[in-house]
Amino acid sequence: MSGPRSVRIALALALLAVSTSLTVPPRAPAAAGSSPSAGGQGYARVADRAARAWRKLQYRRGAFFDPYTREKSRGYGVAMIGYAMMQAGLRAGEPKLIAAGARAVADETKTPAKAGVFDQWIAPIAYELARGRLRREPAARALRNQLRPYLATLGEPRLGPGGGRCFTSPTCFSNHKIVQAEAKLELAASGLRRDAGALRAAGRNVVGPVAATATGRSGRASGPGPRRGLGVLSDTGVWPLGYHALSAMMLARAAWGERTRLPRVLRDNLEHALDTLVAYAAPDGDVGFLGARQEQAWIPAATAYASEVGARIFARERGRSARYAALADRALERVERTYARSPSGVLAPVPRLRRPGGYAQEGDDDALSANGLALAALALAADVARRPRPVPASALPADGPSWYVEPRGPAFAATRRGSIWFAVRRQPRILRSGRVPDVRFDFGVIALKQRTVRGSWREVLPHRYRRAFELTSLGPRLQTAQGIGLPVGTRISARAGAVTVTGGFLTQTGIWLRRGVRFRFAATPRGVRLTFPALAGDRLEFTVLVRGRARRATRGIADAQATTSFRPAPSIAVDRSQRVATCCDRAVIPATATVAPDRDATVAMTIASRTPSPTGAAGRVASAGLGARTV
Repeated sequence: MSGPRSVRIALALALLAVSTSLTVPPRAPAAAGSSPSAGGQGYARVADRAARAWRKLQYRRGAFFDPYTREKSRGYGVAMIGYAMMQAGLRAGEPKLIAAGARAVADETKTPAKAGVFDQWIAPIAYELARGRLRREPAARALRNQLRPYLATLGEPRLGPGGGRCFTSPTCFSNHKIVQAEAKLELAASGLRRDAGALRAAGRNVVGPVAATATGRSGRASGPGPRRGLGVLSDTGVWPLGYHALSAMMLARAAWGERTRLPRVLRDNLEHALDTLVAYAAPDGDVGFLGARQEQAWIPAATAYASEVGARIFARERGRSARYAALADRALERVERTYARSPSGVLAPVPRLRRPGGYAQEGDDDALSANGLALAALALAADVARRPRPVPASALPADGPSWYVEPRGPAFAATRRGSIWFAVRRQPRILRSGRVPDVRFDFGVIALKQRTVRGSWREVLPHRYRRAFELTSLGPRLQTAQGIGLPVGTRISARAGAVTVTGGFLTQTGIWLRRGVRFRFAATPRGVRLTFPALAGDRLEFTVLVRGRARRATRGIADAQATTSFRPAPSIAVDRSQRVATCCDRAVIPATATVAPDRDATVAMTIASRTPSPTGAAGRVASAGLGARTV
């Protein structure tokens, strides 16, 4: 072929080739095993890096120096970090690291009578590693010789202050109870117990029928996945979301140990726990945004382990397995982005401590226990993930318009629309005495995230401090001659981008000052707006938590990240003398906004990020694979 026509054809083909090379192809589904945790490398990378950092903080006999408190630390975290060090040394072929880990385990497991439930859980797991893959290591041999009599004589666990009442009650569920149940299964499998049959039966009873009875069933979701009958498995009466992740981890560990002949009730419990985690997880993998132990490092690590196990056990149900794999990937990404880059090299126990700077005690930021449980979970996940997943990861429900609501138990809802994801709590936690012990369980917006133009997720609201400024509630608080009414919901419902709480204002002594109030929370382009009806002459107080230096804004107050405004216009008072640290911020101060309508009106409080959200198609793109960035 020759001549002008052939030249034109050749030129056209060349241009087509160039344009094709410049076009970004659609993202194809990941092949099995191609996730961040493929082959266990992602889990091992995070766990081993932190384990090596702890090696530099270790005393000669085995315990560790806390890089934040600057004090020698004891407790179950020592043995768990030691286990992770042994695993890291095994993977790297470093006998000195193995020996350092064995010393840590040995230092914590000297006296059976002092063992708590977490000691009883990790000790047989470390023993299995020492007698199995590390059987030829001298340090592992010495550890085996110490652990044999220790494990053979373990009896009832030592419980901390206040931990015994629920633990011994047949009608109360606690995280200690399910950890001890899994510890009994590990002990039974060690081959060192004459009562192995009784231990196995007792452990199976708790991870089976007891857990099934204690699991919530009021949760509903938009899907994909199950839409009804969901609910958390957490501590009775308070139901922190972090302990649901821990329960899921213990169920997964029990199921993995019996996967060849998995009891039906245990399989159902694990499926239910993971379906619930998937349904309420934020798009950045956050599942620990409500209650005690809020946002500690072990929560996403436990979630990653449980989900990694679930992706394999439920491989025949491809949709379910793919969702579990997605949650495992997102949880691991959250560990890496939010906890794994602290100045000391260990995992930051809470997000606040991943940055350099002064240490302020917050109450839930113990480095040893948070690192110990997190590193143990990651090390175990690395073992599970040594083989590629049978099903590739898909997406989470929160990657698009979605909602989850659980009216009982934790009494919260989570929802996403566009670039905004937020969660709402239905009621504060008020004790029978009338005391409000912890505003992390308060009414209102408990978490608010915004997807940025870069695709990451940022926290718009500061997290709450558990004893913040001696407040009963962040509000709205109705001030009357009969007393102060706290916002309390009796019902909660949700749809994509909106949550409605129906209730009213209740005093701490249990007197209703007003009923039939509808509190509506709706996503806006940059945040969320609360609206509810008020009467002429009402005096309503809101406490706004602001980061660092606050300044007045039009109809409200602002900090560097968000503006909170009100309608009608409020009066604003800022108490700069009160400054506390939370799980995720070094300095939070309270501002009080008082709204007093002179006629019946709808009161509105709008929380808006000062950073623009993506617009158009960019704002609707799913966020799969993109982690959190707290600015």
